[in-house]
Order: sequence, then C-alpha cells, then structure tokens
Amino acid sequence: DSLMGPSRNKSHEEQQRADAWKDANVCKRFLIGFCPNQGEDNWFKNTRRDPGTCSKVHSELLRAQFEKHPEKSRYAMGYERE
Repeated sequence: DSLMGPSRNKSHEEQQRADAWKDANVCKRFLIGFCPNQGEDNWFKNTRRDPGTCSKVHSELLRAQFEKHPEKSRYAMGYERE
C-alpha cells in the first residue's frame, strides 16, 4: 500500500472517485488534521496507554479531496466527535 497506494487493485473509475475519503478504511482524524495514533505523532508511545499505531489510510490526496468538498464542515463536525 505504501508504494502503490491503497487503490492499486481498483478500476480506473473507482480510483477517480471524488468521495473516496468516505471509505471506512480512511482515517477520519487524519482528514481533519491530526491523527494521534499516527506513527511519528503517537503521544502515548511506550506508555501504559499506548493505543498502537493507526492501521487506516493516511493519504494527502484524500485529505485534499476532503478539503475541496462543498460539505466539508458538516462531515468535519461528525469526524471530530468520533
């Protein structure tokens, strides 16, 4: 995934979808700006409260698509509550 991207096995039409950031395997915290479980930003690493690293997709392309979406604020509010 890190080399070819998470959509390498999808058809061209699926890859060009503008709302791919809505998929369940995309990290919603990363989309709104910060994922505390991302490898280099894990605040609780090597502590008893270490949640581990985030296994979801952290893609700058998906974040850019999310930023351009006309209803970004509505989705962002929901994602902040998660």
